[in-house]
Amino acid sequence: MAKGPPSPLKVATSARLRAVQAELDLTDEAMGDLVGRSRSAWSNWKSERLVEMADLEAMIRLCERTPFGLTLDWIFRGIDDQLPRAAAARLAARLEAMPSRQRGQPKDSDDRVLFAERIVWARQEIEQDPAETARAMGVPLPIWRDIESGRTRPGDDVLDRFCEYAGVSLDYLLRGVLRGVHPEMAAVLASKHSRLLLPPEARVTLPMSGAATDSSAQGAAKRTKAGSAGRGSRRVAPALEPAGDRRGTRRK
Repeated sequence: MAKGPPSPLKVATSARLRAVQAELDLTDEAMGDLVGRSRSAWSNWKSERLVEMADLEAMIRLCERTPFGLTLDWIFRGIDDQLPRAAAARLAARLEAMPSRQRGQPKDSDDRVLFAERIVWARQEIEQDPAETARAMGVPLPIWRDIESGRTRPGDDVLDRFCEYAGVSLDYLLRGVLRGVHPEMAAVLASKHSRLLLPPEARVTLPMSGAATDSSAQGAAKRTKAGSAGRGSRRVAPALEPAGDRRGTRRK
């Protein structure tokens, strides 16, 4: 059976492996030796055209044997919070020098769809319908429907109001990272949507499957709704970071 094209995750992971290799200035054979695998295995892993994903044991070795503090979170997910600042900057520069298709960068249309999904997920967790949310945001319902479908990108003022309204952050909306999100909301969203990323510093215990306790996703959703009841702004709860910090994370 013919294999399909590599996934965006594989393409992005391969790009990061090429950035590491360029930073170390080693050949494919030397990289294979470094991680305890063959030259051809390394070549397959770093290729954005092949579907084979790097294996975990080899990537743990790569983290242990490189001199600049690599992490598995960075290799597989692109989260650089735990990398030394200088190393993160050098690797980011290596990645930026690659064509976007070779580093798994989503098309603009894909990015809009992912952004719209996150808005819908957050709205659903506070159990508000599109009409109620459009009124709270001060925009006509047809425009809000376009925002939720990915056809229209909201302005900065609407983004800020939505963060306050739903108890989320710009990191969540723009990057899919659950930083600055109320902990109960973060637990619910992470348990339902695997594409969302918990930041390394998060200390959120995800709900156990089938558990009928207050830590369940359902219980957390009810509590976030209760927290917003009776407030005209329908804000769920204060975010972990102040609004000014969230604005600082906005990407143009």
